[in-house]
Amino acid sequence: MRFQLPLMLLLLATVLQAVGVKATPAVPVPVVTPAVQSKDQVVYITRAGKRYHRPTCRYAKIPSTLSEAQKCCLTPCQVCNPP
Repeated sequence: MRFQLPLMLLLLATVLQAVGVKATPAVPVPVVTPAVQSKDQVVYITRAGKRYHRPTCRYAKIPSTLSEAQKCCLTPCQVCNPP
């Protein structure tokens, strides 16, 4: 008796998959627009510098977000030319 419910659920899932019914997630997935992604992009700053950098730049030191760097009036590095 105990194993009937899991077996029935497995059978139901198999039948639904066979007929093409897709399961939807229980938790809604947030939609991220490209504009939001670019503002939260990781950039690198220095303690006393006035610019933000790409991770590969020789001046990159402290991770930050693009939006935080722009709030602090930092400008893009002229060497690595970040977004």
